[in-house]
Amino acid sequence: TTLALFEEETYAGDDGVGDLERIADAPPVPVSFRRSARSERPPALVGAGLGLFGMRPLPIVGRDEERKLLWRMLREVASSTRPRLVFLRGPSGCGKSRLAEWISERAHELGSATVMRASHAAVPGPSHGLGAMLAAYFGCSGAPRDGVISLLRATLDEGPAFDHLALALTEIIAPLEGPPQTSVPPPSGGATSRRVRFADMHEQHAVIAQLFRWLSMSRPVLMWLDDVQWSASALALSEYLLDQEGIRLFIIATEQTEVTTKRPVERARIERLIARGADTLPLEPLTIDEHRELVRHLLGLEGKLASRVEKLTLDSPLFAVQLVGDWVQRGVLLSSDQGFRLREGERAELPDSLHALWERRVAQLAEGHDREAFLEALEIAALLGDRVDRREWQDVCERRGVRLPRDIEGSLVESGLARVIPMGFGFCHALLRESLERSAERNQRAVAHHRACAAMLEERFADLAATAERLAHHLYVAGAPEAAIHHLDRAIAFRFDRGDFDRVDHLLEQREAALAEALGTTSTGNDPRHVTGELWRIRVLLARDEFESAARVLRRTEGVAHVHRDIASLCQLHAELRWARGQMVEAADLARGAQKQFEALDDPVAAADCRRIVVKCNLESRGDFREALSEARLAREVYVEAHDLDRIAECDYLEAKILTELLDFDGAKHACAAARSHHDGQGHRLGVARCENQWGEIARLQGELETAEQSYLRAAALLEAMGSEAAAGVRLNLAIVLVARGRYRRAEGELVELREQMTKRGHERALGFIDYALLPCLASEGKWSELDALLGHAARRIPAEGRVDKDFAALAEKAADLAMGAGQAERADQLRALASEHYRALGLSGEVERVEAERASTRPPPSG
Repeated sequence: TTLALFEEETYAGDDGVGDLERIADAPPVPVSFRRSARSERPPALVGAGLGLFGMRPLPIVGRDEERKLLWRMLREVASSTRPRLVFLRGPSGCGKSRLAEWISERAHELGSATVMRASHAAVPGPSHGLGAMLAAYFGCSGAPRDGVISLLRATLDEGPAFDHLALALTEIIAPLEGPPQTSVPPPSGGATSRRVRFADMHEQHAVIAQLFRWLSMSRPVLMWLDDVQWSASALALSEYLLDQEGIRLFIIATEQTEVTTKRPVERARIERLIARGADTLPLEPLTIDEHRELVRHLLGLEGKLASRVEKLTLDSPLFAVQLVGDWVQRGVLLSSDQGFRLREGERAELPDSLHALWERRVAQLAEGHDREAFLEALEIAALLGDRVDRREWQDVCERRGVRLPRDIEGSLVESGLARVIPMGFGFCHALLRESLERSAERNQRAVAHHRACAAMLEERFADLAATAERLAHHLYVAGAPEAAIHHLDRAIAFRFDRGDFDRVDHLLEQREAALAEALGTTSTGNDPRHVTGELWRIRVLLARDEFESAARVLRRTEGVAHVHRDIASLCQLHAELRWARGQMVEAADLARGAQKQFEALDDPVAAADCRRIVVKCNLESRGDFREALSEARLAREVYVEAHDLDRIAECDYLEAKILTELLDFDGAKHACAAARSHHDGQGHRLGVARCENQWGEIARLQGELETAEQSYLRAAALLEAMGSEAAAGVRLNLAIVLVARGRYRRAEGELVELREQMTKRGHERALGFIDYALLPCLASEGKWSELDALLGHAARRIPAEGRVDKDFAALAEKAADLAMGAGQAERADQLRALASEHYRALGLSGEVERVEAERASTRPPPSG
């Protein structure tokens, strides 16, 4: 890392963990998970009241090798410093979640791990995902934001770094939407006096990693990701965590393989994780002997009755457990010394399937109530999701005129069909929800239920984009695809702003399906709303640096775009693509064209966005800085009128860069401080880090190298704590300072590492700086053959592409001086010629004359 460059530094990283003493209060993980022989099995309840049956945990039988393997993995994690991931794979109902639940409970009761569980669903609700997992762990589910912050500050009370961690975790648990309405940081002291805004998902992942690193100092963390096939975000977090060191973390992910085949984004992430070393544990059906043990010993059935159950439920342990639960609920069993037996005269008819069984169990529960109301209430709960918020459920039932039966939740939990969760209940299994959804469709109530769910969400959460995806789902299923598209657009913007691009991909597929439904055809290409979706797809590809794919979609979309606004947006995206590829002249021309189109459309904000692209191109290509300054200030005026704090801060930052180039250092510092004030007030750590980096640039150009180092170090520490890839750019600036101070060997090591990273990412702009910064390093070491090869790379990064920089020229000159001092006059002349070319492109005629004079006085005589 950057900090390793400075042996003399004693700088403490921003995460604060390094200063904590290792906590040693946790017992070691036992060699075996087994209890004593007497207590290994749960009691068979022989002679006990059958009413206790539903309160027992689902028994686990067999899976001996799987349990041994999982326990060994946990022990290995406990003695290592690297996370580990295992996928429990298989079809629904084969026991994946039960196995994950078993190791979670056993590790918790032995004090062997800190356990967290995240549930996921096709349409995520408030009880799903990482935020709900953290809320459950800290005991703040359903708490208002003020309460969450106060609780986390009290829990994480180890110093300023942990206060920041509390703010960041609050943003995951109870996020605010949109920027605050003031650019001035609010006074300190209040519970919500500050916030954190994540620039992307990596920053959120880094916060969770920081928490896990701290927790795992005491004992390993076991994170159970249930139904991970529904969540690309959880898989992305896993991918990030596997790259971290110093975290004792065991990730167990349950995956329904029949669903994964239909989820291309999640499938690709799972395949990538497995290729990188994640373990897989496919769960096969129980053997005949294991299934017999489940039925006869753990469920307590005897004789012929047990044989009938074994035969019917051989492929599904869940079916066996639920079948016995049904018999207990209906009172057809008696307890005997040998186990459960049928009452005299009872036939115990066996249902054809698990769905039929659950329908029968629900009907049995409804006895003594209004049967139709009971069933409708459960149908509504099922359509709300696998984890039901009690307040939402009551609201929708009221809208549908359904009176909630008394103690319906208690009946569900007591019968084993549901479990208690914060703020409501969760269904015991996805197949039960599916049975209830089938019931709603069969009884022709599904559409009305979905409409009521949508109405509830619109009224309760009208201004929250976080619920837009759920709202769109209910509208789409209720037959209102046009309305669903509107809310999908809100959901896409919400996820895009948070950098959750995998989720955006999925939402775009849903949007296309809704559009096809609205048009009554699968051919949507000629509809302007299709183009809107493609514009989002291009933005995602640009944000991921997938430039070739972005170019392909751009070309494809141009052929079907007919609306003036869409054409202007495509022109703007073309400009952004050219800028990202370092083609500054083309980018600026395209941005100016898009600007004029948006002005004709009376869209001043979009036109100002195009002005900013022109400003960035001028900065990168060393264009007309006075013009750039004027353009940046004109754009800022538009954003002030629109009260857009993010864009105001960006303009202040650009002004600081421009004034730095114009050598107006006082003005640059003023603009940089203004930008930092905006970002700090909004909790935008990436923006703060960029301002710290720019402050370092100003100091470096003023010759204050020590001040520059400290600014770069602060920026690098903040970016690395965020897990941001932008840390590489700051590390490059630090390496350039090392070159300026003559510390070539250490600079070279850092630059070579950066070059590998940037080559993998295809980051041409950064590679240009790295190539030029390496020139003096190689010259100082006398590595002439490597320098010759690098000169070829550097010479190709020429002003004709619009890529010029004073640093390029200065670094080439420094390498020339070193080469000349080593008697390499010909190489020195080549390097000075390269510097002269950049000075000429910059319009610095005095510098060109000076360098050419030096070339004339030192040029080696012609050979021969």
